[in-house]
Amino acid sequence: MTAFDWNLIPVFLETYRWRSYTKAAEALAMTQPGVSVAIKRLQNQLGTPLFIREGRGITPTQAAVQLARSLEPAMASAQQALTNLREFDPLQPRTFILSTDEVMTHHLLGQIEHNEALGACRLQLDLAPHSETELVERMLLNKVDLALDFDGLNHPTLSMEPLFEDEMVLICRDGHPRVQGSVDKDQYFTEEHVALKIRRSGRYAADYFTDTPLIQRRIRCECDSLLSMMGLVSSSDCLGVVTRSVADRYAVGFHLQLLPIPFPSRRVRHAMYWHQSHTQDPAHQWLRAQVRAMCGSNS
Repeated sequence: MTAFDWNLIPVFLETYRWRSYTKAAEALAMTQPGVSVAIKRLQNQLGTPLFIREGRGITPTQAAVQLARSLEPAMASAQQALTNLREFDPLQPRTFILSTDEVMTHHLLGQIEHNEALGACRLQLDLAPHSETELVERMLLNKVDLALDFDGLNHPTLSMEPLFEDEMVLICRDGHPRVQGSVDKDQYFTEEHVALKIRRSGRYAADYFTDTPLIQRRIRCECDSLLSMMGLVSSSDCLGVVTRSVADRYAVGFHLQLLPIPFPSRRVRHAMYWHQSHTQDPAHQWLRAQVRAMCGSNS
């Protein structure tokens, strides 16, 4: 095997990961025909087919599965060895891209503006995409260094660490003509509501975090932003549901009452997600430590 072309191995592994010549080509900054030719060359060198057409995609053969299982740990070790040769220095300028939902954006923005612990590094907060699939793809393509979002994001190549827990609270304006201090379940269903729609699930936040059926609720309008929700509630007699961390930050400015929800609701858990290949990367370890410290107290 002295003439074996080892440059074909990364192409094979990306194609195996994506089950797609097109997506592998994007990840490798190659053309789709270039990936296809590389796979054909590797199949010829090994004397066995590696992928077969199935519908609009491709499926790895058993030989490809066995080859990937053997090669992936070796490639990960090689990448780690190269990474360890480079020491990370936060005093050298570098930008990290963080995909954040609205809660995490409000939680972190003020903390990163004047954070001396960041050195010369810059954290850029990009609003999470509507699609969970798109978010995972961004991480697989290294377009996002870290995702900060609700827990529950699930993909075999991602690692996860919990950050902090929040809760949902009911809000209404200070001068509400019928609500002062508390709302019981009957009144909750009598009043009208601004409904917050969770972007990726398409469900309303109040429904997402409770098992109580809320079909009787009278929805006046819907929105997809916590601050839009607070603004709409502050200028109407509608009720709304937001996370406590954001409500505590802006309720006074919006002249809102914070009320307990009159039915059981689940805690809102936030976590950080990253691609497993970055787990031992010194720069990424530093990044996760900074985010962990900023989320240590939900202030």
